[in-house]
Amino acid sequence: MIGPPGVGKGTLLSQFRSSECINAYDARESPGQQNISIILNGEESELRFATKTATIDDKEDLAKMDAFLVVYSVVDKATFNQAEQLLNILHNMDLTRTRPTILVANKIDLARSRTVSSQETILR
Repeated sequence: MIGPPGVGKGTLLSQFRSSECINAYDARESPGQQNISIILNGEESELRFATKTATIDDKEDLAKMDAFLVVYSVVDKATFNQAEQLLNILHNMDLTRTRPTILVANKIDLARSRTVSSQETILR
C-alpha cells in the first residue's frame, strides 16, 4: 500500500484488520508492515501489507511486492497528482504489467470537502 502521507493508509489497514472476515492479525508487526491471516473458501492464507509513503526510495523493495494499492485522498488534489506519479513510476519500472495495481480513492465520506471528482479520475 503506497501513497502520500495523510491519505489514510493506516486507517484502511485498520479497517481491513477489523473486518468480520478476518480471523487474526499479528499486532507485533511494525506499523509499516502487517500480516493478516484470512480464511477464503476454506483455505487459510496470509496477507502481508507493507505501507509506504509517496517517496519511493528502495526500488528493490517494490520489486518484491506482489500487488500495489496506490492510495490518495479525495479531499487533497495534490495527493491525487502524487498517486498518478507513483503509478507512472511503477509503470516505468515495468511492475504494473505483471502485478495487480489498484488506485484507491480514500476519504470519500468527506463529500463536502472533496477536491478530486470521480469524473476527473476517469479522464486522466
